[in-house]
Amino acid sequence: MKFFIIKCESEISFRGMAPSPVWILVALVVCVGQLCLGQVNPNRYQNIQDVVDKNVPVQENIRRIRDSLMYPYEQFEVTKIADMNVLVQYNLRFPLPFYGFYFNYTWISLHGHIAFSQSPPSTLRPLKLPVDDWPTKPDPSFIGPFHMEAAIGEKSEADDLNPGVYVRIIPDIGSASGNVKPNDWTPDQIRMEEAAVKEALTEDIQSGIIGAEFFTPKHVIIITWRNVTFNGGSTGTKKISNTFQAVIATDEILTYCLFNYEQLKWTSATNAGGGPGDGLGGIPAFVGFNAGNGTRAFEYMPYSQNARITNLVYNGQVNGKSGRHIFRIDEEINSGVCNYEPGLSSPELFLSPQSGNMLGGVLVNMTGPCFSKNQRIKAKFKDVEVTCQYRNRNHATCLTPRIFYIGYIDVFLTIGDGAFQFATQFYLEPPDEAKEVVYVKNREDIHQTNPLSLDVEWSTGNLTYNQGAAVSLTLWAYRFDQLIVT
Repeated sequence: MKFFIIKCESEISFRGMAPSPVWILVALVVCVGQLCLGQVNPNRYQNIQDVVDKNVPVQENIRRIRDSLMYPYEQFEVTKIADMNVLVQYNLRFPLPFYGFYFNYTWISLHGHIAFSQSPPSTLRPLKLPVDDWPTKPDPSFIGPFHMEAAIGEKSEADDLNPGVYVRIIPDIGSASGNVKPNDWTPDQIRMEEAAVKEALTEDIQSGIIGAEFFTPKHVIIITWRNVTFNGGSTGTKKISNTFQAVIATDEILTYCLFNYEQLKWTSATNAGGGPGDGLGGIPAFVGFNAGNGTRAFEYMPYSQNARITNLVYNGQVNGKSGRHIFRIDEEINSGVCNYEPGLSSPELFLSPQSGNMLGGVLVNMTGPCFSKNQRIKAKFKDVEVTCQYRNRNHATCLTPRIFYIGYIDVFLTIGDGAFQFATQFYLEPPDEAKEVVYVKNREDIHQTNPLSLDVEWSTGNLTYNQGAAVSLTLWAYRFDQLIVT
């Protein structure tokens, strides 16, 4: 975390008001243009001096990973999953928070899901989750990047890797991997390769979804379904295959998940109505998350169980990549991708942070509609409209106005001249309870009538994407007209 420090000398005035021994400093706002307390990219790996991947420098390896849609996987990581052995269990050496529960085990399935129960999801289509008849009928907890009955596809002549399901588990950096590596890899090479994957994933998550600016994963799971075909196909259909990936990262408190779609050539197994010659038609695969035990589910619309599912390869645009989609999945399921289509998905709005000072000046990140540079973006906090700034297709930022109210308020967002249909709530906090984003190092200084100086610091991650931007400072304070002793 990078901080700037500035010293305010004694010329500070309190907006023309006479000094008083009962002045109380309530806010010091640091601004760059219209943005008041963002992307920090510190060199977290500058002390890694060795090489990874056989003489490739670490930073070059990180760039290589980030340039690719798919996270790396190798032939020796292919599992024993096969058409007649569709599930493989893995015991995790760490707690994985998912949808309000903690798990330390998982089952990886050929059928495009990661389960936290040995009972597979229902094969009845369309899949309706959560299961209303639980516990009479099973309702397993699972992550489903492409849940549909599948089979192992066919390897092409130009393919270096075999078709199948690949699993790479990278636990906390202190251990030398959860995976078996070739004999010519030293423990240091293994650790530094895994460090490169974690650093690349850290940057992808921090820049890919709002609210993750300071997230650093401790543990990573990479599951890749390579060239899997649809179940029930006729002769010669094994070449019709899909390749996709789920990347799960957690610090044991927060959990994020990437879905990467490289190739989707089929949508449905024959038992879901798919054609035996092409795997198209019928009811396509389920994409989303299920908490299990009859509780909650998140279906990723408008793609899941819809003919638009093949558009997963072209949409997403997380980290600027077609085919990449991102979610936060530890307590609730929050999507980091704009995916609204009228009649097919609800106009959801996600904010980070979800609360802030009633005095305003809080930079709020928003994901909801698909943003464009050429469209006006407006938000309404309670009854006060503000203009927001475009960051990328999935991300805009808005500065909260001053609203003298404590509690939840409605927040609405619109693009262009459209109606304020994207809505959520934001919690306004009183100044003495709001989280500080600008810090006075010596707390006693702020209670003095005329302090000689104030040493102030703030994190650049809360401020701006431009590391060279000039800042302006505004000092706010209030005083009591009279003190009543009770």
